[in-house]
Amino acid sequence: MAEQSIIDRQIFEPGQSQDERLPAELDVHHADADERSPEDLYRFLQRLAPHIRYYRTDPNVADGDWSSFFAANEATIRQWLQQQDGDAPAHLGLLLSFLKLYGQPQALLNQLTGRHLAFFYRDILQFAAKPARPDEVHVLLELKKQNAKERPEPVLIGPAQVFSAGKDASNVERLYVPTGDTVINRSRVARLQSIFRDDRGHGSIRFAAVANSADGFGSELPEQEPKWPAFGHVALPVGKIGFAVASPVLRMAEGQRHIDVLLTLAGLPANKPSSAVLGNAFELHLTADKRWLGPLAYSASFVSGSVLKLAIDLTSTDPAVIDYRAEVHGNSFAATAPLLQVLLKPASSNVGYEDLAALQVQRIQVAVQVTGISTLALDGDAGKLDPKKAFMPFGPQPVVGTRFVVGCPEAFSKKLSQLQLTLQWKGAPQSFSAHYHDYNVSGVNNGRFTCAASFHDGGSWDASQNDVDLFGNDGRTETTMTFRPGSPSTTSSPSAADSVYALSNAGTFWAGQYVMTSLWLNATLQSYTAAPPAVQPGSLVLALEHDFLHAQYRTRTIEEAYKSGNKVVLNEPYAPTLQYLKLSYQANTDDVAIDSNSLAAYSHPDVQFFHVGCFGTLREHRYQREQLSFVSTKQVPLLPAFPYQGEFLIGIADAQAGDSVSLLFQVAEGSADPELPRQPIDWHVLCDNYWKPLASSELVLDTSNALLTSGIVRVVLPAGATYQNSWLATDHIWLRAAVREQVSAVSELLQVASNAVTVQFADQGNDPAHLLTALPAKQIVKLKTPVAGIKSVTQPFASFGGRAEESDPALHRRAAERLRHKQRAITAWDHERLVLEQFPSVHRVKCIPHAKPGAWLAPGNLLVIVVPDLRQRNGRDPLQPKVDANTLAEIQAYLQQHSAMQINLQVRNPRYQKLRLDFAVQFRTGYEFNFYSGQLNQALLSLLSPWAFDASRPLQFGGRVYKSVLLDFVEELPYVDYVSDFKLFSWAGETPALTDRNEVFPESPDSILVSDASHHIVGMG
Repeated sequence: MAEQSIIDRQIFEPGQSQDERLPAELDVHHADADERSPEDLYRFLQRLAPHIRYYRTDPNVADGDWSSFFAANEATIRQWLQQQDGDAPAHLGLLLSFLKLYGQPQALLNQLTGRHLAFFYRDILQFAAKPARPDEVHVLLELKKQNAKERPEPVLIGPAQVFSAGKDASNVERLYVPTGDTVINRSRVARLQSIFRDDRGHGSIRFAAVANSADGFGSELPEQEPKWPAFGHVALPVGKIGFAVASPVLRMAEGQRHIDVLLTLAGLPANKPSSAVLGNAFELHLTADKRWLGPLAYSASFVSGSVLKLAIDLTSTDPAVIDYRAEVHGNSFAATAPLLQVLLKPASSNVGYEDLAALQVQRIQVAVQVTGISTLALDGDAGKLDPKKAFMPFGPQPVVGTRFVVGCPEAFSKKLSQLQLTLQWKGAPQSFSAHYHDYNVSGVNNGRFTCAASFHDGGSWDASQNDVDLFGNDGRTETTMTFRPGSPSTTSSPSAADSVYALSNAGTFWAGQYVMTSLWLNATLQSYTAAPPAVQPGSLVLALEHDFLHAQYRTRTIEEAYKSGNKVVLNEPYAPTLQYLKLSYQANTDDVAIDSNSLAAYSHPDVQFFHVGCFGTLREHRYQREQLSFVSTKQVPLLPAFPYQGEFLIGIADAQAGDSVSLLFQVAEGSADPELPRQPIDWHVLCDNYWKPLASSELVLDTSNALLTSGIVRVVLPAGATYQNSWLATDHIWLRAAVREQVSAVSELLQVASNAVTVQFADQGNDPAHLLTALPAKQIVKLKTPVAGIKSVTQPFASFGGRAEESDPALHRRAAERLRHKQRAITAWDHERLVLEQFPSVHRVKCIPHAKPGAWLAPGNLLVIVVPDLRQRNGRDPLQPKVDANTLAEIQAYLQQHSAMQINLQVRNPRYQKLRLDFAVQFRTGYEFNFYSGQLNQALLSLLSPWAFDASRPLQFGGRVYKSVLLDFVEELPYVDYVSDFKLFSWAGETPALTDRNEVFPESPDSILVSDASHHIVGMG
């Protein structure tokens, strides 16, 4: 019970406000020595007159008293005192004049206590009034345009240059002097972009192409409150991020096409995503003519543990896969080969950015299988051949050595693991042995007609001695020639069950997944005397090793013609005629090591790996990372890395390495969430597509206190800063301000501009009232003495930091408090007065001893609750005013300097306990519900939180709210007929409480009762 009574007493402690610091009784004029007014003095004379004798002629004989001289009622006296027309009686006119003149010595007399106090404070105790503090203001300068071919010379602006703000009320010019030297150059802020890592669910990456806009794409900001979150937020659109693979092996024009991309990964968790999950995690696209082809259907699976295989199938109706062209496909890939782009889908319930962010790529291999290529370049010894109609590949009367050339640069430029040529013969005999039976030539059968095949692939395979059959042994008209490295070629007459397989000894992981079947027929090697055919680049050359007996046909025909009796009519020799032919192949790249730090691996022609970000692309390889010492992580992640929750990207145009850039960051004061811990800001510059941290010698000035308050950030662009980048837009030097977590702890921005200078007021005997208010925006528009090269001067915002000389009442108040707390914080009273004196923007302070958030009996702790000046309306929530994070940090640092070292001191904003009414209402006739329900809600807001609408109303701790009083208030409104089901709810935090209460008071010592943003009001009937 004793503990609860202590807490209850703390709940209703009001704290201390600025207005309550000096009691009225201690005012120097609270009890003046002579407080009488002229009316009071006249009444005194009236009362005195009967006691004074009047002598008219004889000084020894009184003729009465003086009462008759003052015979007048109160109304007449007030009239005489106020009038100035001389109508008052002469003796009273003289008296009234005396009474008014008496006011002057009376005033001097009444200053005695104040002068005594001033003497004591100023002369005896040596307190001096705080001097005036000049205000400061940020101005923006612009250089004059010069010859377009020449870069304008920078201009140094320092204290020698003076800016004019016009004249003050006393007709004296207001002058402002720079606080330091600033180099003004051509640099300008050209682009502002944001990246936000949304950690909700499985995670996603959001972006703003135009950070200073309402939707991230350039829409107008609210005119009344044009602030914007520089580091992004959860309402931004989800960006398309992922990776891309470029390889010549993907160049495929037609046919049925199958692609396998094999990624050897590191960093896989023990419970790695399943194939079904990965099969729905990405969007795949290929470069096609005039567009990206996709999104493509694909399957994903893990093979050999850590190898992720993405499998894609394209039909013969899909367009050709062509080389990447920036003008067609957009973006900025540094590639000349076809591209497969793998983009992460927006986060779903299965997989997102967070699930894949830790994965690293070690090796990549791409394999393709293409069947049914019919668009081929065909040549014979007699010239070009037309595959659109039946043709004779070896001519009408082929002889040994006649060549047939099948051109397919797509296939032969790749490293083949299998090549297959399917020939559909027209009119071929079922049995060549029977067809040539009467030719009297031995050994003629289907296997006699062979040719020597020669070609080179894109690797080291040289098939220059392969012999293949032109016709199968079973007499079918369709023949398939299959070539595999390291093994004789084969010819088959395919059946419906046949498939194309690669040899297991092809030397690649992909080829090793398959085995041969018994359907393949080994061809019998044929000996021949003809020279091997010449190999043409990009072509398969077939050279006949045996003719088709056209010469024997002529000889035997003549013999049979001269023969008597039993003549035999010979079958005309077959001239090989093709109805059609199709080429198929399987090819693969080398297994390229992306995590190798060797130049050979980096420059490997087979595969290039890219990251795809929200604003650009980046070719990735460990070798490239090894060359940049500032890149801390050398391994290549599968997806672009976003180690920061928020990134603010600033594109600087017309600057170059070595320039200094002075950037003004105008923040919306109080927009940072003060409940979050302060977040540091890391600064980087983009160098060769990688972010290089700025050294202390490069980040030379930051007056913004990590973007908690408006200020200037000055950066010297390092030598490694590059203009030509692909990760972000080219022709800019990019700066990045990054926050690792809780971006709401940083203030929102109003403007970012370059060539900013801080100037300070220089007093020239100006009107002291100048410092009572801030210098409005747009007052400084010129230099007092023009400077060559400066085109314009702009003052976008009002001045700040100015303070007039301390007044006597303020000095007396400060001195009185100083005499009590002696500039050390021991009691709660001490802490409260110290804060109120040092921080005028704080309206009320409540010091809770032996307490910390959530624990109200914690010895050794001290909790200081501060409430802002209600005249400042920049807060995030007007119904819950909070001191900004920057001021909280300053208050805590200040108090720790004056408190005992063993005290664990914390400075916090109040906890606001919400009040919400829930009721049904019937309005009087003629009052429509939609409008007057809003009026009623606003009336309740004004009743429960009056200080939110009138800054003169106090915001206090403690207090009680009775439901009956609120019910009476609602029922007394002129447009309310009656109400029912009237309920009062109250809670602190985010989760509403649904317990109806008749009386509400604060639940904890740091709580303040406030209205909820809206009340639940329903209509009847």
